[in-house]
Amino acid sequence: MSHSHTEEDKYILEYAKICTVYCSLLENAQTFEKPDFIIKVREILALLYYKTISLPVHECGFDGHAPQHVTEHDYEALANILSRKIGGNDEYLEVFDARISDSEGPFVRKISEDLADIYQDVKNFSLNYGVGAADVVHDSIHECINNFNDYWGQNAVNVLRALHSICSGQEELIDDEQVVTNQTKTDKTENWLINQFFNDGEK
Repeated sequence: MSHSHTEEDKYILEYAKICTVYCSLLENAQTFEKPDFIIKVREILALLYYKTISLPVHECGFDGHAPQHVTEHDYEALANILSRKIGGNDEYLEVFDARISDSEGPFVRKISEDLADIYQDVKNFSLNYGVGAADVVHDSIHECINNFNDYWGQNAVNVLRALHSICSGQEELIDDEQVVTNQTKTDKTENWLINQFFNDGEK
């Protein structure tokens, strides 16, 4: 696979790495203890949001037909895995939604479903980037940005609010049959992919 080395390409390469880390974390959710998983999701999701709004991509020549790889079955399977992992902390109240003005109160949403929604676009981009064809990468990055602006950027902010509440101790972290306090959370990040990403960037 060969990519030109313009400044824009370097940003997109770095973005592709972040997308890979996000997808890998969700795909391997079952291998983490719940407290550790919650901490890592907040960390990578905040970085993904920042990197998406930092992409220096010009809005031109996008035909809106980037290949789609993640199926509805893939989405549902991942959402179910994440729901089991997050368990009793999965639901949160959505207070930033235009429909709320026409209803009696906030909506109940699920962290697992919002993470899986984000995964769909990020995974599609990651796989399209791996193809290496310039037109495919171009269309895919623009579609990812457009979808971020239209809906999953807001999902990311909403989920970060919910995760912040858990990690900061404002909400009890329910781990199966017991409540886990902040003091008992694990922090086994020395071998995690995000550390490798930053280590690679320093070389």
